[in-house]
Amino acid sequence: MTEAREPAPGYRGRGGRLAGRALSGFCLLAVAALAVAWAVRPLSHDDLFWHLRTGEWIAGHHAVPLTDLFSYTRFGQRWITHEWGFSLLSYGVFRVGGYAGLLGLTVVLTIAIFAAVGWCAAVLAGKRGPRSHVLLAVLLALGLWAVSSELFLRAALAGELLFALMLLALGRFRQAGGRWPLAALVGLFWVWGNLHSGVVFGLLVLALFAFEAVIGRTRGLGSLCHAGPPAPYLWTLAAALLASLMNPNGIEELLYPFRLGRLLFASWIAWDLGHFSAAAPSGDVAFSLLLVVLLAGLLPIERARRLSLAEVLASATLFFLTFRTHRFVFDFVVVAVPIAYRLWMPPLAPGRDMARSAGSLSPLRPARTWSRGPVAVVTAAGAVALAAAAAGVWAGLPHPMPAISPRFPEAALRFASNHRIAGIAGIGGHVFNHQNFGGYAGWRLRAPIFWDGRNDVFASLVHEVTTTPFAEVAERYAVDYLLITDREYRDLLPELATGRWGLVYWDDYCAIYLRRGRRFAPLLARLELRLFPPFGGRPGLSKLALDPRLAGAARQELDRVLAANPRAQRALYFKGVISLYRGELDRAGRELAAARAIGPNDQVSLALKLLERR
Repeated sequence: MTEAREPAPGYRGRGGRLAGRALSGFCLLAVAALAVAWAVRPLSHDDLFWHLRTGEWIAGHHAVPLTDLFSYTRFGQRWITHEWGFSLLSYGVFRVGGYAGLLGLTVVLTIAIFAAVGWCAAVLAGKRGPRSHVLLAVLLALGLWAVSSELFLRAALAGELLFALMLLALGRFRQAGGRWPLAALVGLFWVWGNLHSGVVFGLLVLALFAFEAVIGRTRGLGSLCHAGPPAPYLWTLAAALLASLMNPNGIEELLYPFRLGRLLFASWIAWDLGHFSAAAPSGDVAFSLLLVVLLAGLLPIERARRLSLAEVLASATLFFLTFRTHRFVFDFVVVAVPIAYRLWMPPLAPGRDMARSAGSLSPLRPARTWSRGPVAVVTAAGAVALAAAAAGVWAGLPHPMPAISPRFPEAALRFASNHRIAGIAGIGGHVFNHQNFGGYAGWRLRAPIFWDGRNDVFASLVHEVTTTPFAEVAERYAVDYLLITDREYRDLLPELATGRWGLVYWDDYCAIYLRRGRRFAPLLARLELRLFPPFGGRPGLSKLALDPRLAGAARQELDRVLAANPRAQRALYFKGVISLYRGELDRAGRELAAARAIGPNDQVSLALKLLERR
């Protein structure tokens, strides 16, 4: 009789392997679902719309514009169109799939970025069992969480994909050698140089890898470096630089980030930095967790030998840049996730994995076995957490999903077009617009705008507007109407109090004022709104509601506001409160319920509680 053998340590059998693969596949699918849930959001970045307009112009003229085409204030001024490739891409997608296609492009780019990051991590860590994929899925989910606020359609998002692919190509070369990864890298830099000026940071990271290869040949420093011969890196760096310069703006493409940095951080202008603002690690939970995971992976410190000097320098540089602007958090995540994965994985057994090339990253060490009990609990908990996170994010989204964020002045511009305040192809008045409405207004109206988010074009105009009385600015540029938010409203209150402007439209996010004069006199006679300010509360509302004549006039005015935009929650709220004060409780309930249906609002909730007490 043949004697039965004991299974080797760590042997799980076919059933165990299948279960492990099923669990790892489930976790990776949960990460993909999480990526979709975070990426599927209404189009919310104003730059996208001047990108669409630029792409349309490029497609029609078969050239790349180098001067401003879209404003009446800086028309013809030098414009560094460093994102022209993304403009053409986004316009092409829009022509094929409309706004839904652009939402799909956001999802595709997000999934592709983290697929490339995961692939890079797997390449550098070597072939692993299915359970290792659970760890990778958790790290990818943590990275997604850290950059969730940056997942909107813009040229920089496409640039992050190229950054991840660059690291993947470098990892492939270091592990397996060959010419194809480096040749692909050069082609990638040509695309990147015509897509986004962030290519300069890709060149910086590539230069760090070349630097490591060079100093690795020096006596005493070779033990700190894992790169192979320096020649392939140096030639690739030179070719990548030349490829990046093959763009319509030449060297200005690569210098643009430094120019923008001077404008934002070293100029005389007090910019609203938005997502250019610095990240406070203590206030960003996901970023802080990723940093903790990364640092904990270095314990014991000998694990640092698994990393290359270039990776350490790149991650440290990008980490410190996050204190300058939040946009570098994404770059840091792309670099940090593969590093964290490799630090937390057990080392491979000799001969189990990849070919050992001259550029391999770390010496092989004896493998450690995984402990089944704790690993099973942790992996199952991770899988459930990932699935719950994806479901929670998706449940928090509005259904059905609007293609364009309601914060854009879609209804306001429709009102302006319908009443010939603004016209198609420039037939209409000159607008002074909220700067982050400029791209959308120009795309929607096909008319010149005052300014938009192209900081290099409008820096001098921003300084002019913020240091000159608005009456002088309005006269200098022949401004006919204002499309403003509450921010401009606060700044312009002294000018609006002069009576030179009349309010004709407001909703929850913006307002339109017309200049008084012969041109708009008939419109102001019909449309001017006098009883409610465009933003904030309305003093004396209870007194107004109890006066039958004023209450009727107020309701008529609010009905005009709602006729222009039925989703003006503030107007519905005012109607409900007027009805509440007048004791018309059924009517108040209907109006306040309609206001609550638009979205959460503390004032609406308070009014409904008062109604319940009546």
